[in-house]
Amino acid sequence: MSVHILLLRHGTTQWNREKRYLGHTDVPLLTESYQELEPVRRALSAWQWDEIYCSDLLRCRESLDYVLPVKRRKGAKITYDPALRELDFGEWEGCTYSDLCDQAMYRRWIDDPASICPPHGESLQHFSSRLNHFACTLLPELQPNPAGLCASSLDVSPSVIAGLDAVQSLEKKAEKTRQILIMTHGGVIRQLVTLWCPEIPFWDLVIPPAGGYLLKWAEADCEVMSFPL
Repeated sequence: MSVHILLLRHGTTQWNREKRYLGHTDVPLLTESYQELEPVRRALSAWQWDEIYCSDLLRCRESLDYVLPVKRRKGAKITYDPALRELDFGEWEGCTYSDLCDQAMYRRWIDDPASICPPHGESLQHFSSRLNHFACTLLPELQPNPAGLCASSLDVSPSVIAGLDAVQSLEKKAEKTRQILIMTHGGVIRQLVTLWCPEIPFWDLVIPPAGGYLLKWAEADCEVMSFPL
């Protein structure tokens, strides 16, 4: 398998600037955020994409339209997918830490987000499930196993694998790298990177607006690089 996936976060919104919880609320980019997206626009000028996926929320659609205008898409199929939305913070949408820090439920959520669901929002389990489903649909050859890792979905004996080695070696020489662009949100990028590369801790990933990660697979190994490079 030869696959490159570029995971990009949208540019800055007013709520990002004000450090408000922003999940499913549909707010636009700040005008000045296009300046921070400019290095990404330049970096992508020579890239060609087989598939493009984008959160259906406005801040991601605006970011994608800027960094990859229609004339540069060269016929690549674009899918606007609500599965790529950020976590829904429910009643906490638009609130800041100082707005919520005196609430006992919020404090419990901060300490253990897996055990608390934001009021009328989305649980971490549901968020993880929808992104795992997206990932397995996108790359069915990499399925999460019970340990949370990714392994081949083929179930064949060692003798069959050995018999296919010569054919597979020839096929890999001629294999075209599948290039996929995903424009989405910070929490989504963390979830997808740690799904595909479970040795990377979720909170170790730093994803500023207009930043992201490039994942490159050669065989079963995945190389992770900050983007822009």
